[in-house]
Amino acid sequence: LFDGAYVVTIRRQESEFQRLSAVLRAMGTANEPAGGQGQKSQGEVQDFFVPEADIEAGERGGLQKRDLQKNYIPKSDIPEVERWEAFDAGEAIAHEFALLHVAQRHLGTGSGWSVGAFGCAESHFRLLLHLVQRGDSRGLVLEHDSLLAPQLSISQAAWVLRDAMLHIPEDAELLFVGHCFPRLRERVNKWWVHGGACCTHGYIISWEGALRLLRAMDPLSAPIDEIMRDLCFTAQIACYLLKPDPTDETLPVLEHGLFVQDWQAPSKEVVSHA
Repeated sequence: LFDGAYVVTIRRQESEFQRLSAVLRAMGTANEPAGGQGQKSQGEVQDFFVPEADIEAGERGGLQKRDLQKNYIPKSDIPEVERWEAFDAGEAIAHEFALLHVAQRHLGTGSGWSVGAFGCAESHFRLLLHLVQRGDSRGLVLEHDSLLAPQLSISQAAWVLRDAMLHIPEDAELLFVGHCFPRLRERVNKWWVHGGACCTHGYIISWEGALRLLRAMDPLSAPIDEIMRDLCFTAQIACYLLKPDPTDETLPVLEHGLFVQDWQAPSKEVVSHA
């Protein structure tokens, strides 16, 4: 699905990184429920889809299909989650650096700049630069406070992500898989709506999109979510929001996308519910 998956966090948020890593690992190996968003797998054994070639080889060796399912280790379609060390603007040295950096660039657009907003923008800037330099065709970026939409099980969320990725528009450069304060244009298919949004807690970005965003962020003139929003609204980058078609009864209702923030969710998801 992606070349890289990243969680932007600082060291003192280790538990949040571990939580999100566990969620993504579970999603990457979850069996897709029958009928898409159907019920979770029942019983103690998860019924993974074992390739027919492995079944035939196992049966020749005297194994039953259920034995293969029990011992089969599925390949994850989400890469190993990497921690991206955030620029911690809350620390004294970082705070001084942030003020100096902002002063040197003569910022101050009246758009809500703060040391925290600068730390967020600087963290994403460095991550985007890493994606471009590494040559990732597409990367998933989550912030430490992202939560899986609480109404979904792990298997349902895995199905949503996989199916939505099969339907991404050809020109997509920035995909909001979590969003707030959206401005919608037209629906392009059952999963995606052309438009823009704020918040940086969950997005997928292409190599081309990362390069465009880097150019817009240098010099840094506003908080990153405002830069993203403005690039989307002015069609300088092709942006889409994960927002299932409400008229399609086979799809879940995801008002804020697949990943949400604390204030958007009535309760946090529990990893063990998968």
